[in-house]
Amino acid sequence: MNKFVKFPLVLGIVGVICTGALSLVYEITNPIIQDRINQEANAAILELIPDMDSANDLTDKYEDKVKNKYKVSSVKEVIKDNDTYAYAYQVSSVGKNPGIEMMVILDADEQKVLKVKVISQDETGEYWDKVVSNNVVASFEGLGFDELTSVTDAKIGATLSVNGIAAGIENAISFQRYEILGEVDDGINLSGTERKKLGLPEGYTMTDKTEEFKKTLKNKVSNNVYNDIINVTAKPDVEYVKILNYIDITNGSGVVEKHAYVVEGNYNCEVEDGRAWQSHKFVLLFEADGTNTKVVIVKTTDSLAADGKDSLDSMSWVSESFDGKSMTELYEILGNDEVDKISGSTFTTNSMIVNVAFVVDAHNRAYGN
Repeated sequence: MNKFVKFPLVLGIVGVICTGALSLVYEITNPIIQDRINQEANAAILELIPDMDSANDLTDKYEDKVKNKYKVSSVKEVIKDNDTYAYAYQVSSVGKNPGIEMMVILDADEQKVLKVKVISQDETGEYWDKVVSNNVVASFEGLGFDELTSVTDAKIGATLSVNGIAAGIENAISFQRYEILGEVDDGINLSGTERKKLGLPEGYTMTDKTEEFKKTLKNKVSNNVYNDIINVTAKPDVEYVKILNYIDITNGSGVVEKHAYVVEGNYNCEVEDGRAWQSHKFVLLFEADGTNTKVVIVKTTDSLAADGKDSLDSMSWVSESFDGKSMTELYEILGNDEVDKISGSTFTTNSMIVNVAFVVDAHNRAYGN
């Protein structure tokens, strides 16, 4: 047989065998894994709600939405006094390390967290000790769906672990809102806790206009420039800036009063024992006429505690550098690198300057103001 035919044929046969073997392994191991998850979930629910009647498994009902979209391993309807009392979610999250497994129980009638239990975790000992000694997990219990910020803003020196717990709870909340309660997902990449940080007045609404922004930008710039701005692959070990959303903010009278960009950034930062990857998520708000900018840090892993400073999400440097200006003024200031960096926190401040400049440049290219 011709070697040019034989080699691909052999590879094809090997591929078929490997695929079959993997399928067989999956068929054998998947029921075992699911049974373990089910046992863990039942034990955790019973510990948290000892007087429940039963817990009905709803996991299969939601199929791929459970694991892929929300990182939820199981969903159970908790029955108490012959009525639906709560919904229980086993969720996976990432703190300083991957592997935080939690049971999150949410009230069936009121939008609040009832109980939280960490089933297992692989966090660094010194950081997890701070989580335990500060009673962080229990601090989430009793909070409304949009009140988690009262815990995530706690400065205990274990930012990644606290944020990891909060992220798992947010996943459970999102599942309940969009799958159980039937709320419509508006496509905006902000959790309830993050939205609350924006401080928008009662009655203001947000509408996702990301596709409109992309279309406008594409008509104004070359394909290379467009791809540099839009087609960013977010990876945990690569520096990047990514625009997640462009938003119209409408007041109670139905008038578009503000716009906002939701932005995610990842960067390598110098810490006490070397370098570490950090990430932050912020919203750049501004009036419809392009004035009165405001940068709101809604989520960050970067704490400047080692330098005796506030964490990034509360430090005054952010407001002093970016707030109260027009988009044109920001464009000019950032283009000339006129924003001061905090001595000893150059990596953090430089990242924020670069990220805000990236967004302002993209907006200027699309809308010219």
